Amino acid sequence: MGNRYVEAASSGSIAVNTLNPTLSLPTNGGVDLYTPMEGVFTKVSGLDSQVLYSPNDQLDSAIMITADKGNQKGAIWSNPEYRLDLSKPFTSSMWLNISKKTNPADGMAFVMHNASAGSSAFMDQKNYGGSRLGVWGFDQNVTSTADAAKGAIPNSLAIELDTYSNGDTLDKNTPGVPHVAWNYPSNPASYILLPQNKVALVHNDAVSLSMGNVADGKWHHFSLSWQPSNGSKSGNLTYTFNDRVAAGDSVQPMTTDVVKKTIFIDDYVKRFGLTGSNSKVHWGFTGSTGGSSARNVMTFENIPGLVSANITESVVDVTRGVDITKSGVTYSGNQVNYTTSIKYDGANSKFDWRQLLLTQTKNSNLNLTGSEATVQYYLNGTKVGNDKKVSIDTKGNQLSLNLKDSGDLVKNAPIFDEIRVITPLTVGVVSSDVSVQENSTVDGNTAKGVTIVEDDKPVYTIKNSSKPIIGVTSKDLKPIFPGEELKFPATLQDDNSTTLTLNYELKNSAKELMKSGQYINDSSVHNLSDVRKGIPVEELLTKEDTKKLSPGAYSITLTAKNGKNYADEVVLTFTILEDKLALVTVPDLNFSNKEATVAQIAKGNDLLPLPLTTNQPKVTIERTNPKRSWQLKLAMDNFHLVKDSNGNAVKPLESYQLATNIPIVLKIKMNTTEDARFLLNQSYMKDVYIPPAALKLANAEKSILIAESDQTATGKIEYTVSPDTTLYLGEGELIRAGTYQGTLIWTLSDVAQ
Repeated sequence: MGNRYVEAASSGSIAVNTLNPTLSLPTNGGVDLYTPMEGVFTKVSGLDSQVLYSPNDQLDSAIMITADKGNQKGAIWSNPEYRLDLSKPFTSSMWLNISKKTNPADGMAFVMHNASAGSSAFMDQKNYGGSRLGVWGFDQNVTSTADAAKGAIPNSLAIELDTYSNGDTLDKNTPGVPHVAWNYPSNPASYILLPQNKVALVHNDAVSLSMGNVADGKWHHFSLSWQPSNGSKSGNLTYTFNDRVAAGDSVQPMTTDVVKKTIFIDDYVKRFGLTGSNSKVHWGFTGSTGGSSARNVMTFENIPGLVSANITESVVDVTRGVDITKSGVTYSGNQVNYTTSIKYDGANSKFDWRQLLLTQTKNSNLNLTGSEATVQYYLNGTKVGNDKKVSIDTKGNQLSLNLKDSGDLVKNAPIFDEIRVITPLTVGVVSSDVSVQENSTVDGNTAKGVTIVEDDKPVYTIKNSSKPIIGVTSKDLKPIFPGEELKFPATLQDDNSTTLTLNYELKNSAKELMKSGQYINDSSVHNLSDVRKGIPVEELLTKEDTKKLSPGAYSITLTAKNGKNYADEVVLTFTILEDKLALVTVPDLNFSNKEATVAQIAKGNDLLPLPLTTNQPKVTIERTNPKRSWQLKLAMDNFHLVKDSNGNAVKPLESYQLATNIPIVLKIKMNTTEDARFLLNQSYMKDVYIPPAALKLANAEKSILIAESDQTATGKIEYTVSPDTTLYLGEGELIRAGTYQGTLIWTLSDVAQ
């Protein structure tokens, strides 16, 4: 229980623990879940409501709207200075308690109004009936719905928790009791005229509940959230009932009989009869009983306007450097930090907020790391002052941090307006996934006690461990040719390890060919946050590796293993293609078969041109690799004398057996031996023996380029030999008159890139 300013209970109030049957105010792990209402709310004089006070702190902390007696009437309203301002958003929460009975009656209603009676408003008690819950209009003896509406609290909106069925009047055509519904009590459209001058209520958003989940003597949570629309006098009022139940110093979430609805208020000025610049309405509870009865009690958990503050909490997995507050994941052995932000809005608070007590209910699988939390201070979002350490008191799964020595949140000239408390914890070992939903409250001392409850709670999951994840764009790698590099990029991700290893195995027909490994836990290159996001990695088969591979299908198995020995495996596949480059067909070529003289050779260059005479000859190349560059060249080889000038055969040279043996005969008639001698460096020689010799191409560049590769064509490719193709003969060693013969050489070769 938090430190509160203590003042005497109001005269006429009774201790809550003296009720029969006994009643205790809602608590959770020894922490009060209620806020005293003295000076903020007032019961309506002359009715049967009774103020209840807590014997522990002697503060008026609840109100019994109706006792368990027949014909009870009760109401409680906010004092004028604590009215709700509909031009601004607000939230509020309460606990409602209905005594355990089989047939309880009649219920109670949350009401907002702008009746002229103010804090004394109540329904017109003429034709009194418990069914009207202290707020609704006349239910009988009327001739119109307008007459019925006259009996209601004027300019009001009511959300009822009705526990008794008045089936012949207001509750006719309802889904049953207990139920929750709403409407505007003073609006004639909220009623339906029935026979015999009776009236039924139009139950908007009616939800029927189980009696055992409502009238059970336990505290049932009821909360409100108002969000006005920008630029208009409209807004949404969301109410939630029965999402939590408090009993026996603990709170349990409810999964059944939970009601959550939103009322769109189209024009709050008209609906509540507001005038001028006034946008404020009274709020509170009403209730009544008839022949049947029940005890109806309510207490406030959060009263807007006393202290405007809110609690938010974030959870960071420090080990992994990731925020897990909403639907995140952490793992056994990791450290997590809870940062609880307590923000105080002094401009919209009635009081300072002092001597704060932060209470955190933690999952049993979380253990304190040390015994202290760190307290930080902020003003308008900027950190101020020095951090402080505060001791953490533990009671089971409940952590209490007394911030009374850490400073107060004050309205005037604040040094800070936000306190952040960082609590370090370690995740314990779990055998299966554990869902965690945390809860924090801040209790403080004001002129009135105020407890703020965290609204948006962290929700995350604890897992025992995790395995790394290998991510690849595709498991089917592109085919390659031998001698090409093969890269297989991937991402390696791990949420919970500091050591990661990636290996691969290359196989063909299940035979292991090669292995490699790469460690990527070098902290100077990849920190743990990078690993969580996914580290890009790339393995490589080099050109030398793939040259050794025959055409066919292959697989690569990537295996990632973390420091906890958890592994992930991905199998990639690829194909080595056949890399073929071949000369398929060559044409029969004819070059000019003419007579030439030695003088003709001597007068021109030292080469004899022999132009092509075949019309459009074709040559065919086959290539499978579009990236393989090649050239096809044509040259003359083994050019030699076969007959002398008299037509006599000469001694043949060596026989040449070439793959492309396409001989042609060229007649070069030399007039005299002297002509041949003249060709030889223009020197005169006497009659000497001239052995047969070959006129050869001068050098390699004298070959003729017939065709060369482009970057796309594959398969069998046909090329036309250019009509300008010419063979050049010359630079012979010795020449004699006669007839010569040579061999054409086709050369298909790779070109270095």
